[in-house]
Amino acid sequence: MSTFEHFLLHKLTFALSTRNTAKEMYFEQHISILDVIETVYKATPQQKCYILCFCDTITREYPSELNNAYKAIIDIAKDETHESNKRSITNIFITLLKKHFTKLNSLEKEEITNICFQWLIDDSLVATQSNCLTCLDLLSKEIDWINEELEQIIDKMYYTKSVAFQSRAMKILKKRR
Repeated sequence: MSTFEHFLLHKLTFALSTRNTAKEMYFEQHISILDVIETVYKATPQQKCYILCFCDTITREYPSELNNAYKAIIDIAKDETHESNKRSITNIFITLLKKHFTKLNSLEKEEITNICFQWLIDDSLVATQSNCLTCLDLLSKEIDWINEELEQIIDKMYYTKSVAFQSRAMKILKKRR
């Protein structure tokens, strides 16, 4: 086990200080995001939360780190049920869709679409649902049928959701109308 992997599995937490230490190690040791993602499969559920949060941190600051990792991120998302992980993954999806949209193939875009619609209607927590709205809005620029579905879901869910959800939904609807 490398020192970096050991750090991810035994020292990393949600604390910014440990994420910064991991970031320093990541770049000093020339680790790839794919290596980090592989560590998720060796992790306990709690460690997985920390690692995915770290992936979110790295990819927001350095979106190019996502190059060649699209499928790996999507594969992790397919079976995810933990809310903290879903939030980190949807944050990564947002970065992916904003910075790498043209590099994604149609199957990858379809898989992200399906995951986001599923998490949106499965009554995930508000942070995940709000992120799913953003992802679907970004995807709707190329995938026309998403527009109508997304507006119907927003209309249906709007008054039963939190202010945070309503705020994100209103931003999306204002751009469309």
